Amino acid sequence: MYSGFILLYVSAQAIGGTGALRIIALFLAKFFPHQKTIYVPAPTWGNHAPVF
Repeated sequence: MYSGFILLYVSAQAIGGTGALRIIALFLAKFFPHQKTIYVPAPTWGNHAPVF
């Protein structure tokens, strides 16, 4: 049944893990400019937090 929402699926290809993080960081900055909290797991790779 139609709920009033349209679901869209989008994909993006990235050259590697850090490139993928950069793509999502740009997306979040553009579409959620006032949301400043990013959660990363512990342990994580050293480059995850600086990308954001």
